[in-house]
Amino acid sequence: RKGFSPNTESHLQPVLCSKQFDEAASSSAGRPSEEAMKEGVYARHHAALLERVAKDLSCKPEDIVDADLCLMDSNPACLAGLYQEFVSAPRIDNLLSTWAAIQGLCDF
Repeated sequence: RKGFSPNTESHLQPVLCSKQFDEAASSSAGRPSEEAMKEGVYARHHAALLERVAKDLSCKPEDIVDADLCLMDSNPACLAGLYQEFVSAPRIDNLLSTWAAIQGLCDF
């Protein structure tokens, strides 16, 4: 039997907002109708995300053609464990594995 293997592009979407808060915000944000949101960039991305990106870019959500965003944990490193013996550092695995890969190629 084949086990479940998630597609990280479509199965693991980040939590953006709750439905309750989004519905309250959508009524005041002046979003397009549900029918209009089935086409274009709204069909591929959540309206709240488009609104947030547009705000940061000083444009309208409709001006965004498409988006490919990479999210990362921005929490600083800290000590963890009962005796503070572990280093918990987001991104360190990616940075360390990238360094090790480049070092391995250079040494080869």
